[in-house]
Amino acid sequence: MYTNRPSSSFGAAAILMAAQAAALGAQTLSRDAPTFAGSTITSSRPLSDAADVLQARYGVPVTYEDPPWAWGGDQETKVLAPNHKGILIPRARTIPFASGLSPDQTATIDVALLRVLEDYHEQGDAPRFRIARSSYGLHLIPETVRDAGGVAVAAKNPLDSIVTVPKGARTATGHFVAICAAAGRAAVLPLQCSIAGLDNWLERLFGAPGGTVDWAAPHSASAEGGALGWGASGVSARDALIDLLSHSATTFTWRLYCQPGAKASDFCVVNLMRVQSLEFDRCKDCATPAQGRPIR
Repeated sequence: MYTNRPSSSFGAAAILMAAQAAALGAQTLSRDAPTFAGSTITSSRPLSDAADVLQARYGVPVTYEDPPWAWGGDQETKVLAPNHKGILIPRARTIPFASGLSPDQTATIDVALLRVLEDYHEQGDAPRFRIARSSYGLHLIPETVRDAGGVAVAAKNPLDSIVTVPKGARTATGHFVAICAAAGRAAVLPLQCSIAGLDNWLERLFGAPGGTVDWAAPHSASAEGGALGWGASGVSARDALIDLLSHSATTFTWRLYCQPGAKASDFCVVNLMRVQSLEFDRCKDCATPAQGRPIR
C-alpha cells in the first residue's frame, strides 16, 4: 500500500483525491499510462512524461508543474466505469519525441528538453511553458494558459507564491508539508503534498548517516527518524523546495498536478519522487555499504 501525507490544511481533499485519481494523475494514485511510441508521446500531460524519460536518461532532475486547467478546450471527460458520469482530466495531446535525445547523441539535457518544448509549442492552443535552470536541475514552469473564457493570460502558478517557513527541527516530510502548507495559504488554488512509498522512504533516502546531512535527533525522536533544522524566508515555494532538496543525499524531483476546472473546490498536488533508483546518489561520503545499490 502507499502512504499519502497531505498537509493538515487539506486533509479532507485527500479523500477526494482517491476518487479523482485519473484526473490528478498523482504519484500516489493510479493514472492513465502514456502512449510512448519512441517517436511520439500521447497523454494528458505529455511534457511531464517527456521529463520522466529525459531525467532518467541524463540523471538530472526535471520538475514539472501543471498550469490551471480552466479552459474547456484544455479539458476532456474520462469515464471510469459504466454508468459513471466521468471526471475532468487535461485534454490528451500527442507531441513528437525526436530520436537522439540521449547523452550519447545530445550532449546536454538542456538542449534535449528545449527540443521537446519547441515541438510541444507547435500545438498552437496548448499552454506555453518556460524552462528554468537552478543549481538543482531544470524546471518546466507554465508561462501562458487560457482562462475560462479561452483568453491567453499569464499563468498563476502555486509555486510562485512567496513563502516563509520558520526554521525548525522537522523531518524531511515535515519540511515538505510545511512548504506546501505555506504555499497553499498564498496560492490561487489549494495545494497538497503527496509522498508515495513504503517504510518512510523519504526520511531514509533524504538523510545519510555519516554523510552530507547533519541530523539532530529531537528530544522525542519519532519512528520517522531525526529532525533537520531548516527554514526559508521570503522566497518562492519553488525556491524553498529546491533549497530543501539540495540538502538531500538522494536526488528527488516533483510533479505538480492540478484538478481541471474553474471551481473553488479545485486544487493542486505536489508529488515528490526519486529521479534515479539509487540510494544516496548525491552523497559521496556516506558511510554505508548501500551507496549506489538499487532500491528494492
